Amino acid sequence: MAKKKLFVLEFDKGVDEDFKNWTKEAVQEFIDLFPEYKDNFQINEGKSYYTKAEVEKIIARSSGVPSDSVWAMFEQQSDGSYLRKESLDWSIRQALENGRVNTSTLLDVRHKENSFPPDEPVLVSIISKPAHLGYGISNQRDMCVSAAACGKNKEYFKDIVMHELGHVFRATHKNRRNVVENLGEHCTDADCLMYEYAYTGEAFNRRHHKKKPIFCNDCMDSMRDYMENTLHLVRQGQKNLSVTNDNSENLPQPTSNIDRTFKADIRAVFKTSAEKEGSVYKENIQSPIYSATITHKDGLVDHINAANEQEINLSAKTKDGKPTTPSTKRFADIAAYAHSKDMAVNFGDIKTSDFKAKLMLACLTHEPPVKMTNAPKVTEEFLNSIKDEKLRQTLKDKTPKLQTQNSDSPQKQAPENQPQPQPQIQGRNNGR
Repeated sequence: MAKKKLFVLEFDKGVDEDFKNWTKEAVQEFIDLFPEYKDNFQINEGKSYYTKAEVEKIIARSSGVPSDSVWAMFEQQSDGSYLRKESLDWSIRQALENGRVNTSTLLDVRHKENSFPPDEPVLVSIISKPAHLGYGISNQRDMCVSAAACGKNKEYFKDIVMHELGHVFRATHKNRRNVVENLGEHCTDADCLMYEYAYTGEAFNRRHHKKKPIFCNDCMDSMRDYMENTLHLVRQGQKNLSVTNDNSENLPQPTSNIDRTFKADIRAVFKTSAEKEGSVYKENIQSPIYSATITHKDGLVDHINAANEQEINLSAKTKDGKPTTPSTKRFADIAAYAHSKDMAVNFGDIKTSDFKAKLMLACLTHEPPVKMTNAPKVTEEFLNSIKDEKLRQTLKDKTPKLQTQNSDSPQKQAPENQPQPQPQIQGRNNGR
């Protein structure tokens, strides 16, 4: 069973039940916007204070962890309860400044690591005290909203929660069109919830009275891309286009009972592309599978073979007959074909880094970007494995640089604090 992406909701002691219920509604409504991924999400509720019996149960479940280490994660309170360190109420104490919560500091205290692993839960923190930075704040993993800044306006509060979730799920990453840097990256569509001033009464009324979708299409597409390509969530009914790069001469011989109707759609993409670039397209019409070559003016020959609509093998040879990486245009053709079929490109059986890099670039630069599965992470190790220096640099430059911090506030953001990590039991308490 696939691991679920958790939303862990935490409320400080002063948050009333209305805001707790509205938060749950907002997170569920956000999930409901993506029915194709609904089975990948789970909402849990965390807490700050525990009884002695509850801490002892945690110790009993934590086999191999010394009990003293678990007790050290709590602070005993005057009323006999135990406050979990790095819980919301504990973190608020670290972030209080003159009766207000510095929410930027709060997020840093809650998760001190600089990295943002995709399998970490999203911490949805709702505080009752006013914040230094206005309504809400979010980074690549967590978010915080001050209920004190929202009054008792249910829809207004829910909009703020969903706006911050939009940032967490990369609705407005920097490489996307129609995005402006304004106290964080925001959408330029004034009717979209990711617009910077979507909280104003005028924008709120315009969006709700017109009954427009809460997020624009560009923001929805960006979040879907992040869910599939970075979080690796499994979309219901998602089809994959399996791409391989075996030498065409080593491919297994086709059988004669293959349904040939799939070949027309693949032919339409590759033949049209070859004609536009002035290359020579040649297809073995008699073959039960799709089998074609595209010869370039410099003698490079791209070989394309497809046993069915969901399996494509791409290879190439120089004019001297030596194996090489296919032309960039062939990878763009694969991305175009996958998009036309609403398929994700699967990298699972690709053998070389240069081939993977070219295919990744084709998927990333297609409009809209094509979803990928089993694609390598663009780490320094992967980049160094790419032989083509220009290709290596291009991939490094083109890989989306997603926002690291966002603040929805009329004030400047406070500097980030980076204290050293301490032990956490977030996963044990919230079922991760």
